[in-house]
Amino acid sequence: MLPPWQPGAHIELHLPSGRKRPYSLCGDPADRYRYRIAVRRIAGGQGGSAEVHDALADGMRVAVAGPRNAFPFAAEASVLFIAGGIGITPILPMAREAARRGLDFRLVHTGRSRGSMPFAAELAELAAAAPGRVSVRPDDESRAPEAADLLSSCPAAGAAYCCGPAPMIDGVRRAFGGSRASALHFERFAPAPITDGRPFELQLGDTGRVLPVPCDRSALDVLHEALPDLPFSCRQGFCGTCRVRVAHGQVDHRDRRLTATERAAGAMLPCVSRAPEGERLVLEV
Repeated sequence: MLPPWQPGAHIELHLPSGRKRPYSLCGDPADRYRYRIAVRRIAGGQGGSAEVHDALADGMRVAVAGPRNAFPFAAEASVLFIAGGIGITPILPMAREAARRGLDFRLVHTGRSRGSMPFAAELAELAAAAPGRVSVRPDDESRAPEAADLLSSCPAAGAAYCCGPAPMIDGVRRAFGGSRASALHFERFAPAPITDGRPFELQLGDTGRVLPVPCDRSALDVLHEALPDLPFSCRQGFCGTCRVRVAHGQVDHRDRRLTATERAAGAMLPCVSRAPEGERLVLEV
């Protein structure tokens, strides 16, 4: 049997090209014989979704790491689920679990159009089993809902779980303080924009090559241009794939993965971590 998982978990596919990409599990946690994911093809992306669609075929073997869970469902008594587009993938198992437990929940799924929104049949099945608790709101049938409007569906003192495009998540975060939700949990499919960065430098070991990192780019982005084979996955500081070692320099750690011991030993996740303004980090590469 496969390792167990809980709603909100993801696995990491190790693709034939060497890319590693995380995808949310959207099946039934009780099914220990298969993992189910959904991958939306993203034109002009980093190539992972295109490779899944174009290079993987029935019967092919692919390595998988995990499951891991950076978006766990706490099963609060009152819950609002907000999903945008493919963001429904981690939310769907949560909503099913809420229905199974008899929790007071609401689910709102938004998207550009009904045709572009995945799992329509399964959401209709959930809506039939839990009348009045599931709402599908395509933008082309009315208008894109405001974040405050989405949060208005939250039961009093309920917890909100949100996954979808970055603008939707950012809007929900801004509107959360004015809502009646008691807690907010969210997961991004892309790294958050850098809003408080300061420029610093990376030196590639003893080569003497110095890479400037501007205030609006991550260290990983800059490193990947210089070292195309540098592995990465989540780009949000929780998987640890992009780990490098800093031989000298002060690191501003912003990850959710490394222990204090690992940080003291020089480990750094360049996808999110930075350095103070003007600092130079010497990497062992």
